[in-house]
Amino acid sequence: MPLSHTPDNQLQHGYYQIERLDTLLRLTIAEGINRELVLQYQTDVARHVEALRGQRWGVHLIIDGNVLMTPEAAEALIEITRSHQPLGRCGTAIQLRHGSVSGLLKAFWGNIYQASGIPYAFFENRADAEQWLQQQIASEQGRLSKE
Repeated sequence: MPLSHTPDNQLQHGYYQIERLDTLLRLTIAEGINRELVLQYQTDVARHVEALRGQRWGVHLIIDGNVLMTPEAAEALIEITRSHQPLGRCGTAIQLRHGSVSGLLKAFWGNIYQASGIPYAFFENRADAEQWLQQQIASEQGRLSKE
C-alpha cells in the first residue's frame, strides 16, 4: 500500500512553543517558518487567547537564532496579530537570542508588528521585555478605566 505523501511545500517548517504566564504569553520560535506552521500557531494560540478573554495581555516573543519566514507566513502572522488587538492584546516585546544578523531581524520583525498595529519593542533580556509588557498592560487598563 503506498504511503500518502505531502508535497514539500505543504510541510510545516520551523518551531514554536507557547507558555501562558498570567497575562503574558511567552512565544519562543526557531528555524525558518512557513505559512503552514503559522496556521498551526493560530489554532494553538487561540486556546490561550480564549483563557485571557476580558483581560489585557501581551506577548513576549523570543526569536532564537536567525528566524525569518516566507512572505505568505508573514502575511498570515500579521492578520492573526491584528485579530488579537480587539481581544485585549496590547503589546509585543521581542527578544533576539543567538542571532547573528540582528539588524536584519529587527527590520523584518519590526515590519511585521508595525503592519499589525500592535505596539512592540525590542529587548536584550527577559526581565526588561516582561517589565515593558506589564507597563503596556497597566497603561491600557488605566486608559480603559477612564472611559
